[in-house]
Amino acid sequence: MDTPEIHDDDQRNLAHAQKYGQSPAVVDEFAQKARVFAQKMVLNKEVRLEYDWQRQDKFGRTLAYVYRKSDNLFLNAELVNQGYGFAYTRFPFKYKKEFRGYEEEARKNRRGLW
Repeated sequence: MDTPEIHDDDQRNLAHAQKYGQSPAVVDEFAQKARVFAQKMVLNKEVRLEYDWQRQDKFGRTLAYVYRKSDNLFLNAELVNQGYGFAYTRFPFKYKKEFRGYEEEARKNRRGLW
């Protein structure tokens, strides 16, 4: 999954806006909204990480599925399902089909970015 960038030096938010037919301002706004949502869901809570075929991206960032231990909430899926991010399907990953469905559902119901 991918969310809009807070510090968008590479103009990725503009590319997302163009790709998805959104206003660049709306995409920029959702960078902060995604951050606040993620913090609300897991900050100061115990989480479990699940890794896929790759543990880090080319920038050294950890790639993991995040689950809140108290109720097994799947944070990555919630971010996409609530419209805070996109199903990033350029590379293979375990939940690719599901994430496409989460994004489709968010779009259909006009949640978040949609």
